[in-house]
Amino acid sequence: MHARANVFAIHSWDDADVLRRMEELLRVADPSLAHYSVPPERALQGTSEDVERNITHRISVATAVVVMNTPGLHQRETATFEMETAVRMGKRIVVVQPHGNFDLPVPQVLDGRVYRYAAWRSDVVGRAIRGEYPQDGRVFDLAEVVDRRVLIGILAAGVATVSFIVIARASSALQALQQDLAARGIDLHWDGEATRTVIQHTLVGASVGLLLGALTGDGKAALYIAAGGAAIGAAAGVHRVYNARLIGTTHLRVPTIEPMSCLKV
Repeated sequence: MHARANVFAIHSWDDADVLRRMEELLRVADPSLAHYSVPPERALQGTSEDVERNITHRISVATAVVVMNTPGLHQRETATFEMETAVRMGKRIVVVQPHGNFDLPVPQVLDGRVYRYAAWRSDVVGRAIRGEYPQDGRVFDLAEVVDRRVLIGILAAGVATVSFIVIARASSALQALQQDLAARGIDLHWDGEATRTVIQHTLVGASVGLLLGALTGDGKAALYIAAGGAAIGAAAGVHRVYNARLIGTTHLRVPTIEPMSCLKV
């Protein structure tokens, strides 16, 4: 016989069916299990303070807190309050990962506080609730970090797109300038110095991006920012080469202008 266990489940009301299915599975596995959860049909009444006080009491008397992890849970105000309360009280926290997505990132408030990550199996979740497993040492991505990474990736992709447009326009203008000067008997050719100029700008842009990305503390985000910086650097390099050719100078580390044929006196 197992000692009676009380459980409080944290979930998103948008995914209330997930909680109902898990409660049914647990009832079959352990009929004595008491559920202190708050599904939509049993919504707590009163002011916000009354609701928080009731939730806090339910968590305080729970043997364990089960977090039904679903996408976007970390963005739910009530769920975040419940997780913070469980962490503050030092409750045994069991995170149940969704079907087919066991690697789903977890809310940051639970980082280092999870007793056990469990799949959708009533026996596994039941044993975790009763504390029959050793402390789980597995590490999962944090949902908030993943959100920032996605945003940074989108911004980096946007920067790269704009940079490639700048490169295309500068290259097109450069080609038009070459054709115009060729008609005047002047040859403008791309040499190693121009290539080095673009490469140097690209490397500087990537280095600056990598340094800025390091401030995020996220390796993948840092790579996204570095890629965006490289694109900006390449665009700046090509644009600089074009401007230097346009004014016919050589001090900007770009190709020289040479006559296509020598004039004879």
